[in-house]
Amino acid sequence: MENKYSRKLSPDNRFILFYQFEDNPLDPGRWLTYYVTEAKTNILKKNETRILADSIYWRSDNVLVIIPYRKVMKTEIEVDDKENDNKILIPIK
Repeated sequence: MENKYSRKLSPDNRFILFYQFEDNPLDPGRWLTYYVTEAKTNILKKNETRILADSIYWRSDNVLVIIPYRKVMKTEIEVDDKENDNKILIPIK
């Protein structure tokens, strides 16, 4: 399963993000499928998840940041921080 996914190490090299984008034939948005494992043990830290998204990246504090597809309603944002509008934040521990 891992060979069809791209990989990104977390900033402290503790976790590996596996992700792939697929075209959505019914909409211009792309499907993002991702999961996270611990780098040393390969223990699954975040189950495989699928969402319409524009991008995904690591923040320096081991938080995944997902920029959802513009038509997707916001589901998890920090209300007080305007810089984080339209971002989904997923802490990985």
